[in-house]
Amino acid sequence: MAEQLLKRKLYGKRGCNIHSLACKQRSIAEKRLSKKNLTIFVRYFFIRNIYKDITAYMFVKMCQLDDFLRYNKVPTRIEGLDKLLYGGLVIPDNQSLLIVIRGADNTEKNVFSLQLIHEIASTFKAYDDKTNFYYYSDYLKKDYLEDLLLDILIASAIQKLVQLKAQGCEIIGSRFTNSFFDTNKVLSNKLSSSQVSAIPDDYFNEHADEMLCSEALYFNNRTNALHLRILGKDSNSSNEQNVIFPRKYGTLNEYLFGNKEEKEREKGKETNELSYVEKLFGQSYVNAYIEEKFDVSNIVSKIQHVQSNASDLICVNLVKREYLVQDSQEKIRKDVCYLIEELRKYKLSVLVIRDDMEIPEEQADMIIDLKTGGYENFDYLLNYLCIYKSRFQVTALNTHQYKRRDYGIEVYPSLHMYCQQRRYLQRALVYTHSNVISETYQQYLDKSTENEFPNYLDYLAEQPDVERSYFNALSPAAYKKLTLHRVLDIMFINPIKKISGSGDNLSQIMKLENDFLYGNTGGTTAIIGEANTYKRFLTFGSAFSSAYRKEHTLFLLLNKNDKSVRRKLQCPARMNKKCPNNCLDCYKYLHFMNIVLGCITPEEFLYFLFQQIDTKYEDKSIKRIIIDDLQIIEYCFPFLFQDPLFIPALVDECRSRKIALYILCDKSSSMREELRVLADNVVCTNRNSKGNLELYVERYSGYNAISSKIFAGRIRKVDNLFTCYELGSRGNQQTIYEIDPNEIDNLNVYSMSDYWNAKK
Repeated sequence: MAEQLLKRKLYGKRGCNIHSLACKQRSIAEKRLSKKNLTIFVRYFFIRNIYKDITAYMFVKMCQLDDFLRYNKVPTRIEGLDKLLYGGLVIPDNQSLLIVIRGADNTEKNVFSLQLIHEIASTFKAYDDKTNFYYYSDYLKKDYLEDLLLDILIASAIQKLVQLKAQGCEIIGSRFTNSFFDTNKVLSNKLSSSQVSAIPDDYFNEHADEMLCSEALYFNNRTNALHLRILGKDSNSSNEQNVIFPRKYGTLNEYLFGNKEEKEREKGKETNELSYVEKLFGQSYVNAYIEEKFDVSNIVSKIQHVQSNASDLICVNLVKREYLVQDSQEKIRKDVCYLIEELRKYKLSVLVIRDDMEIPEEQADMIIDLKTGGYENFDYLLNYLCIYKSRFQVTALNTHQYKRRDYGIEVYPSLHMYCQQRRYLQRALVYTHSNVISETYQQYLDKSTENEFPNYLDYLAEQPDVERSYFNALSPAAYKKLTLHRVLDIMFINPIKKISGSGDNLSQIMKLENDFLYGNTGGTTAIIGEANTYKRFLTFGSAFSSAYRKEHTLFLLLNKNDKSVRRKLQCPARMNKKCPNNCLDCYKYLHFMNIVLGCITPEEFLYFLFQQIDTKYEDKSIKRIIIDDLQIIEYCFPFLFQDPLFIPALVDECRSRKIALYILCDKSSSMREELRVLADNVVCTNRNSKGNLELYVERYSGYNAISSKIFAGRIRKVDNLFTCYELGSRGNQQTIYEIDPNEIDNLNVYSMSDYWNAKK
């Protein structure tokens, strides 16, 4: 929350009172601090950039680094890696931590180590402004490392800016661009680039930030400059014809303190040109002392003569192959032992080595192995990461894919992480020894929302009535006999709606009754049928019923042209005479995400899918996902098709996030059986000999008074199935989107065998 307030302050947001919002956060922080919960320190230290007089921030600054480390994990800000570490690194307050990164060539050790050491140092700097980090290499040149670090930080900052824009923040001006780039003059040769010459120089200067967010401008780490996007794919499209603004400096320290000429001109005065960016994202850039030494003994000597602060960090990168020569093995082994002794003097140190170099592993606290390998039986190479050793904390086992991006390393946790619940079985005793109509404290927390601030005393106060409430909710009076119309309404129109009331007005019995009526909140609905049986039509109705309530829906297209889907994306109720014709507003809440065919792994697929979900919109987050034509996976995505955990992980993650997931699948697909087993609801579509649409609900997860009932019906006229109209007097009208019960003739179906055995 505090981070969101910071973003709103710096870029502006209509109707947002920064002072009052900051005070609200201050009161929350004070309430939690009164409980002596030190873990909230890291959660609220971002507030310092919103309102300097916030009590929580003052407590943070008083808190020493050791106190922070005693109660908190240190985030690496490499999102996938933090998941493997279950939140971040454990650095004991009274001990040091030595991390060894071990890998062969082409495993991006340099990028990984630079990114890791800087992000951790950035967290340390929140508690000690004098924090620095040192980086020594026996082979890599200083200029290369400084350029590489700066490229990572600039690309990462641009990525964060784009996320702010996606979350609804108003991006104006060019203050961000001015921080990193020289905007005094547009560099492109306008005589040879009509696309650039069409835009005045002043426009670039005044709107550079919003052009970055729309990807009209992009950063190229080869030219170290911003370029205007022009026509051209997989070619040398970044050149002198479309270069706009060059990078100001070549090192991070020049941005923080100015270059030599500026220092002389300002008489040594510090000028941090990245202060605006630091305030924008709530984290600091750290002084980097990068040097090149050409053997281990020289590096050891250098470290011994450095007068460092208690919060300083250090990284040593050994890449030379000469350490493998037999004649020098003994000497190198001793030098490495001396080096490790020196590294141990720092609170956190990183040692980067080749995978064929021997070190005393017992002296390392954590060893991260990087390697390149093929994907199962395919001739396709991927990078893999494995936390081989961890002394101070439990980490995720197995190997995990990672990739180098412009903004650094991305780690994609294996599918096992999506299916795993930590300490689930070891806590099973409390769960198994409570009866089925009571609830444990963990279940009480799971059903609560973040805004309710649940606590143990409230749990105890509610317990005497819980069993009776659950018992009474087992047979909702209004739902003794469900029809196909009501079931379709629950699955497609209101999968997350609480029909008996809303919010705090719901009584305990109403809340529990709704749990029974709706089953899993959201849940997964499979729509299976032959071609041209209105599968997509049903999901379109679901999407627009969500959109009119201002809830976002994501259409996940599998190697499909979004233009062809857009042509078909018409509201099913639009042709109805009662439609209020406000359809343009609904389209603002519908979004496409297309995955291009190829060798994308399940881990990378899920990583980017849920990255879109986690990047919330200004008003609400995505509540529904529609996967169009699952059978395309069989032909276009071999890695997804062959992994048996892909669909289970997708279904389970959506369920835990309370997202309604709709999956369309052809009846002939080999994936249909897996989908029938895993989905909460299974809807089968068919067209009879007269062309009428018939719907069968083979499985329904909600309340059903008659067990093993198959809900079935024939649709009279499909075009009239969904209806949208306004109800109420003028000035107090409410839009209603629903399924018309008069268009459904219920059928008695007792077995689905004829449907599944029918041949085309």
